[in-house]
This record gives sequence, structure tokens and C-alpha cells, in this order.
Amino acid sequence: MKRLFVGLGLTALLACSGGKSGGDPVLDQDYASNFTGTWTGPFTITADGTSSTSTVLQTITSPAANRLELGDFCTDLSSVTAIVTSASTFRLDPRACPPMSVTGCSAVTVTYDRGTGSLSSGTLTLDASGTMSGCGQKFSYTARLVGTRTTVMLAAGATPSWANAVADAVEAGAR
Repeated sequence: MKRLFVGLGLTALLACSGGKSGGDPVLDQDYASNFTGTWTGPFTITADGTSSTSTVLQTITSPAANRLELGDFCTDLSSVTAIVTSASTFRLDPRACPPMSVTGCSAVTVTYDRGTGSLSSGTLTLDASGTMSGCGQKFSYTARLVGTRTTVMLAAGATPSWANAVADAVEAGAR
């Protein structure tokens, strides 16, 4: 079951959009374009001492000034939202993904309790943490993507999204 939850965490990490947090910074300009685009790199999730790593594509768009949407964060392919906090950082809004069914458990919920993104020398580091719970078990997890912006368009399914990587890890752990 531990491996099941590690995979679930990957799926949930790219969580669905949440509400705005209090204390949002007031910035002198819109820095969202610093983060928008498609990023690729290694994604690692760790839960209960077990880690799984895969290469993913992460798309980031901007629906409004200094607001970001990170696509395909949950297994239902919904997004997580974030607020830009400076020219080189952003903060994820908390989010609970819809429950997913995996081998051996009909409803596993992944939540994103906190997360941050930082940009340095063309590399985006995205960290998130939260819980995976279902079928009488609950684990904390951490996840990290270290990526670079890419302009290469790949065929669908060639490189998994954050959610695909999580779902694959969950199913592998359930076997």
C-alpha cells in the first residue's frame, strides 16, 4: 500500500485550482510571463520514505496579472493555481484533487497543502507537499520538479504530464 500512495502523490501533486490566499503581495508589474510556457525535467515524489522519479512536461499559463495556472496537476487533468510573489517566485494555492481509484483502493485523495516555485538561471524548481489518504491510510508526501523551458512540441503521450507520472507511480505501487 505504501507504493500505492507514493504513486497517488505524484498524481495529486499537480493539483486542481484553489482560492486566493490572504496577504497576497502587491507587485509593481506583472511577472507571470517569467513562468509561462512548457517546462520539462525530472519530477520526484517521496512518501513514507519511498521515492519515484520520472521526466514530465509541465505547462504553465497566466489567466490574469500575476496569477498562474499549472495544467494537468490532478489525475482528472485539472489544474492548480498560483500567485506570483516576485519576479522569480510563486506560491501554489492549496488544493484537493478529486478522489481517484487505484488497484486495491476505490478512493484515494491527494491534497496540495503548500507549494512554491522559483526561477533561477533558466531553471524552474517547483516544490509541493501535502497528504495522500484513502482506504484507512494517510501519508505525507513531498514532490519536486526541476525543469527547463522547452519549445519542442511532442506527440501526445510522448512525455507524461505531472498527473500522468503520479498515476503511473500509483498503479505501479499497487501491484
